[in-house]
Amino acid sequence: MSESGKQLVLEGQRLESSDADFEEYKQLLTEQNAEQIMSDVSNKCFHKCISRPGLTLDRFEENCLKKCTDRYLETVKIVEDIYLKRLNKEYNPAKL
Repeated sequence: MSESGKQLVLEGQRLESSDADFEEYKQLLTEQNAEQIMSDVSNKCFHKCISRPGLTLDRFEENCLKKCTDRYLETVKIVEDIYLKRLNKEYNPAKL
C-alpha cells in the first residue's frame, strides 16, 4: 500500500484507495440508500398509520405519518453513523 493510499474493505476484499475514493464511496452509499429508505418508510408508515385509504388524511393519520417518518429517519441516521464509524476505523485505524 502506498503512503498516500489507504485500504478500503468492500465485500471482504481490501482495495487501495485515496481520501477522494473514500468520500466518493460514502456519497455513493448515501445515494443508493436514499431511494430504498424512502420506499421503506413509505411502506412501513403507510401500513402502520393508514387504516382506510381515501382522498384525505385525518388528523390522526397525518400525525402518525409525521412521527413514524421522523422516527424511521432518525433510526436510519443512527445506523448509518455507526456503520461509517466502523468503516472509518477499518479504513484508517491510525486516525482514531
